[in-house]
Amino acid sequence: RYIWPHILDQVARALPDYTWLREITQVGSEPLEMRVAGRAGSMFAVTNFMRNLEASPFLRGVIMERAEQAPSEADDQDIVYVFEFLVSYEAPPLDELTTIPLFENEMATAATPDPAGN
Repeated sequence: RYIWPHILDQVARALPDYTWLREITQVGSEPLEMRVAGRAGSMFAVTNFMRNLEASPFLRGVIMERAEQAPSEADDQDIVYVFEFLVSYEAPPLDELTTIPLFENEMATAATPDPAGN
């Protein structure tokens, strides 16, 4: 149930400077695949974003479907790089994840032994 928050968090962490997202669209379900589309100020930013996505423990198989120069929407004289990636979600092994309780009561409950011994 927390798949999309993980995906959005990982995409946001991977996003370098001078790179803007236009959309993230689900295109497959087994495995979960999505298309990430956006614009960047340089080809270096596009390749950096692609590497950062691939380094995520939740994302795999990043494939560049499109990367081309295009005029900026704000000014026809400015050139930006339009890109689209195909990305797959992959649940990482549990031993690679660090979990923390969301509420203090959960920490106290976890630290207090169950009187029934369970």
